[in-house]
Amino acid sequence: MGNSSGSKRNIFGSDRDGFRERQGAALRRRLNTGLTGKMLAKSVGVHPDSVMNWLHGRVTMDGVAVAAVNAFFMAHGDYAFLSELYGQAAAPRPRGSAPFPADLCLWFTDGGAVHEAPTGHARFVQDALNVSAMPDDLASYAIRNLGWIECLVRSDGRIRLRYALLVADPKAATRARDWLLSAGQYATDIEIAVWRDGEWERLSPAGILDASRILGRASVATSLDRIAERDWRVERLSVEGIQFPGLAKVVGSVKQGAEPLKAIVGLSLMDTSSLFAIDGGDVTSLWIGPTLGLPTRDFVGRNVLDRSDRNYAALIHCHVLQAVSEGPTYYRLNIEISGRKRHYERVAFPQGPNLVVTSTRLLETGAQV
Repeated sequence: MGNSSGSKRNIFGSDRDGFRERQGAALRRRLNTGLTGKMLAKSVGVHPDSVMNWLHGRVTMDGVAVAAVNAFFMAHGDYAFLSELYGQAAAPRPRGSAPFPADLCLWFTDGGAVHEAPTGHARFVQDALNVSAMPDDLASYAIRNLGWIECLVRSDGRIRLRYALLVADPKAATRARDWLLSAGQYATDIEIAVWRDGEWERLSPAGILDASRILGRASVATSLDRIAERDWRVERLSVEGIQFPGLAKVVGSVKQGAEPLKAIVGLSLMDTSSLFAIDGGDVTSLWIGPTLGLPTRDFVGRNVLDRSDRNYAALIHCHVLQAVSEGPTYYRLNIEISGRKRHYERVAFPQGPNLVVTSTRLLETGAQV
């Protein structure tokens, strides 16, 4: 495949900063026309501070928020909000007209970027990889080997998505899900084709929310598969069975109603604890305990999936989101992190919908491999 070797995960960077800039600019233009942030917050059911965070680009709006904000502006006759965020692929039309002006080809790529492909999916891949010889189905190659997600939007509102199970880039799946929650409200029909065990399996989701759940599961399944490929031991245990006094005391305090972070601070366990923020499908490190032996300067303030050790990043991503959806979790792990063997126990606690705090007991740290 020419010079595509070794580049499958780094062709496009994350567009999160660019999206936040477009998000803030689109809101500022509209909130200077008689509409106020308080009006928007009340309409979409969020705190006014959330609107200010969106306005100033401090927090990325997830798909649910984008859809709600878009509905607010549409109620005031403004149909251009989505197109300013996502390009013409998301441009809505007033009721009674065709939802999209023409067929549109989109790629959701590594890093969570979204790209319009005006000359078609295959030609976009050819140009991106800079290859002269084209396989019979270059678009399928990108799906099955690069982890990209293909989207075809028909002018009559039909949407077709294609991705490969256990290959799709987690950030691409998250971006596709958020885009669908926003622009998909104009879809007349949605079809998802999944490459599984050497063949395409066609799914017919029962609406936008069902389709978004399928894409959400694709992200987690991909990350879990990366973990399973390693010669690691990742064992989930019952929280009730924790024997280490420090972790057991935290669990006991939380059961009695204490906030996990306050309990950990009160027991002087922050040196072996970490704090993560959840923003849609993104997980960002806010704090890493100094005695955990991790390169704090390289990790704090960054999306965990941006770490160079992609396998460990996938594990952290999955476990943090799992704690949000399932409650406190307890794992014993014998894995490799950045070339060093580590054996430890970790408890993860959700603290509201947007924070997770973990506390760790180190059992053994091996030499650099």
